[in-house]
Amino acid sequence: MKTTLTKILILCFAFLSFTSPTTAQKAQPGKSWEDKNIAEWDETDVKTILRNSPWGKILEGGGIQLGGAGLNVRALFTLRSALIVRYADVRAEQLKLKFDSLDEKAKAEFIKKFKPVLDCSACERSYIVGVVGDSDLFRQPALVKNRAPRIFLSNENGERRELSNFSPQTIPGSEALFFFPRYDTNGKPLVTPANKTLIFTIVTEPEDDSVVQLLRRVEIKVSDIVREGQVIF
Repeated sequence: MKTTLTKILILCFAFLSFTSPTTAQKAQPGKSWEDKNIAEWDETDVKTILRNSPWGKILEGGGIQLGGAGLNVRALFTLRSALIVRYADVRAEQLKLKFDSLDEKAKAEFIKKFKPVLDCSACERSYIVGVVGDSDLFRQPALVKNRAPRIFLSNENGERRELSNFSPQTIPGSEALFFFPRYDTNGKPLVTPANKTLIFTIVTEPEDDSVVQLLRRVEIKVSDIVREGQVIF
């Protein structure tokens, strides 16, 4: 249920020290991740949030031709500043490290390391979009920043936020981060529950690679990322 999601999002520091539920408390098979406590999320739930949900999805399209055959191009597009995404990231780390089996010192180190991920001071003032895809452009911050006026978030009313900062991919398969101001000069956010569409745009150039071309326009239905009257982004 959608109401459950907002309730679990109020848990921040406390979540980090959660242990997995006991056998009697474990979520029922087939239960949606939105109906579970965060500590009940398993690897499938985390993957669903990050790769197949309103907050994270895999984009696919045709690319360059190699020997006459089409090359399928993929990119992972994530609303990185959404708290639900940050919870999923931290939960993934808990599962990978088998958090329940760690000693108290290791748990304390984990909490210290990942609390800033959930707090995310940059998320308070910026919308952040993450992209994973093999693009030479996304490894060159100077080139991306030069194109800042042509990389923006907008809504269906034409209001927009141009790129304000960029964190490049460091190696193939890593994530590039695009930062956009959350508020205008009057303190109004770009996206509210009253909006219909959120649009990520890169105005492409002829020499842009297939991943950049794939990202030239990505639309998100705002109602899909609203829970209990709040935009989760």
